[in-house]
Amino acid sequence: MNFNVVSGLPRSGSTLFCNILNQNPRFFASSTSNLIYMTNSIITSWSSSLEMKNLLGIEKEKTEKRMQDSLRQFVDGWYRVEGKDIIFDKSRGWTLNYLMLQSLFPDSKLLVMVRDIRNVFSSIEKQYRKNPLLDDVASSIGKTVYHRADHMFSPEGLIGSSIVGIEDLIRRRKSQNILFVFYEELSVHPEESMRKVYDFLEEDYFPHNFENVVNTAVDPDSFFLNKFPHDGSGKV
Repeated sequence: MNFNVVSGLPRSGSTLFCNILNQNPRFFASSTSNLIYMTNSIITSWSSSLEMKNLLGIEKEKTEKRMQDSLRQFVDGWYRVEGKDIIFDKSRGWTLNYLMLQSLFPDSKLLVMVRDIRNVFSSIEKQYRKNPLLDDVASSIGKTVYHRADHMFSPEGLIGSSIVGIEDLIRRRKSQNILFVFYEELSVHPEESMRKVYDFLEEDYFPHNFENVVNTAVDPDSFFLNKFPHDGSGKV
C-alpha cells in the first residue's frame, strides 16, 4: 500500500484538496480520520504494559519488529477495504507524529496544507458568527472574540497545535518527504498547484475537473453544532 497523509492548518483547504484527489480513480483521500489516535492508543497501551516491558528486556529487537509490523498491518487493514492504490489519510495530528509516520512508512509523503494565519482565524470566526444562537461555551468571557483567539492560538488550541506541529516539521528539515500546499495557490491556480502535488508524489498527472468538484467528506459536523461544515465542492 502506498500510504500518505494530509495535515496542516485548519480552514486551509484540506477538504477541497481531498475532494480533488478523490477524482483520481487510483486515489482514496479520507475525511478527517481517527487513525492517528487509534495508533497512538496502541502505542500508549504497550508502552505501559508490564508484559511488553518484560519482552523488551528479553528480546528487544524482535519485540520492536513485532510492534512495527503490527502497526503497519493495522494501517494496511484499515484501508484495504477501499481497494485503491494510493491512500491519503487526513488528520492535523500527523504533523505532531512525524517520527511515528517515518518509522512505519519511511517512503510516505506528508502534504501540509497552509494558509495566511490571519485568514485562517478570520474563516473560523466568520463561521462562528453565522449562528450566535448555537454556542456551547459556558462562561460569558468565553464568548468574546479575544478569548476565542487566545484559546485557538494556544499551544493546545485548534490553530496553535497545528502551528507547533508545522514548526516541528520545519526544524526536522526532512523536506524530501514533505510538501507545503498553499491554499492561496490551490484556490486561484488549482491545476498548477495539483501538478506540483503529482510531481512530488512521482505520479502521472490526472486531468481533474476544477469546474465541478464533488464533496466526498463525511465529517461529523453535527457534533460541532454544524458551525464549521466540511464541504469544498463546486467550482474552485
